[in-house]
Amino acid sequence: MLVFGYDPARHDRFQNDSLFLGSEFNWSGVGRGNRWAVLVSDSYVLGAAHSAPSIGSTIEFYPTNDPSDGVVLRTVIGAQQIGQSDLWLGQLDRPVGGLGQDDSMLSGGDSGGPTFTIVNGKPVLVGIHWFTYDDGNGGIGSADSIVADVSQIAALNAAMNGESLSLVNLTVLAGDMNADGVVDNLDVGPFAIALLDRMTFAQAYPEVDPDVTGDFNGDGVLTNSDIDGFSRVVAVD
Repeated sequence: MLVFGYDPARHDRFQNDSLFLGSEFNWSGVGRGNRWAVLVSDSYVLGAAHSAPSIGSTIEFYPTNDPSDGVVLRTVIGAQQIGQSDLWLGQLDRPVGGLGQDDSMLSGGDSGGPTFTIVNGKPVLVGIHWFTYDDGNGGIGSADSIVADVSQIAALNAAMNGESLSLVNLTVLAGDMNADGVVDNLDVGPFAIALLDRMTFAQAYPEVDPDVTGDFNGDGVLTNSDIDGFSRVVAVD
């Protein structure tokens, strides 16, 4: 993962610094061995099929952000690709038990790492790092295999031998840019910030995805084209 303006204290979990932007959350389910793997139940992990942990390899899970606190080790004993996707489901030798937005993009070698969003103050798994690409305009983009897809969820649950994913239902109130549960004039300022400065918006409202909450024309991204729709909602409410 490449982070613009990288600072170890803020962006490296194992610096064990209070400035770490994820310090308030539990990352103990994010494992690493020769490849990434993230817990989705006590005995199963997800990774990228094209860069998956090998059978017999060891996955390391750290209960805290301080690596000196100890490590929980588990061995991969089984695995399968989910359909034709890049999702890889691995089975551990025994249950783990008890383990759990800055501008950034994926980089080569980061395949299998997890992508989270924050819902109700907790990190929720939404994707597994897949690939990067040239956007044709001098920039670099990146993409995930999306976990929260109905067919993927069904296939994962069917393969987990009695264990299953824990799902989170997310209801988005369109236009609620400050996440106070209502749409009113107090959302106008945050909406404008989201349009002009994503980094500032993410720091002020980390729980809000502006491309979801502020998307009124259905193209999946917040742009100036959404201003009219947002204005109508605010005026009605």
